[in-house]
Amino acid sequence: PVMTDPYQLAAMEILTVLYPPAYIAKPEIVSSLILTMVNLCIDHGHSALAAFPYTLYGTILCGVKGDIASGYHSGMIALKLLEQFNAIQQKAKVYVMFNASIRIWKEPARNTLASFLEGMKFGVEIGDIEWAIYSAKHYIANLSFVGESLEYVEQQQAIYMQFLLTNKHELAGLNLIAGRKAKAANTY
Repeated sequence: PVMTDPYQLAAMEILTVLYPPAYIAKPEIVSSLILTMVNLCIDHGHSALAAFPYTLYGTILCGVKGDIASGYHSGMIALKLLEQFNAIQQKAKVYVMFNASIRIWKEPARNTLASFLEGMKFGVEIGDIEWAIYSAKHYIANLSFVGESLEYVEQQQAIYMQFLLTNKHELAGLNLIAGRKAKAANTY
């Protein structure tokens, strides 16, 4: 069924907005938050907002429970919900979570690259800069794992690092700089 109750839709919107700060400031409540969103969908129907909780649930199944098959299935449900509801507003966040936390368990890292760039594009187009930045961050990180030449990786990292810093996401930029320094130290 389709979720139409405005109170349930508002609850989904609020819980979705709460996810990033909860993840950073109070990670012990994240599982409850995710399960609440999924249960709202199961009990009251699906909407354009349902795709994101299913990717988060898939993340728990893959990364915490070690159930890759069920987690991947949950991620595929999320992608189908994006399509079914033409949920453009959710694409950036769903693409980040699916590719960074679900797909990576089952498919080669190379398969995530185009989706991260697409997620970044959607995020910029709709004004969801936060998730566009996360897409850029994961794109940069995954480039290191796919067998591209170091020159190409550095060129791409410079482009997308500038995007991160231009959009004032210093934390993501600093994490990637530290990772680049660690990789450089290990290549000699």
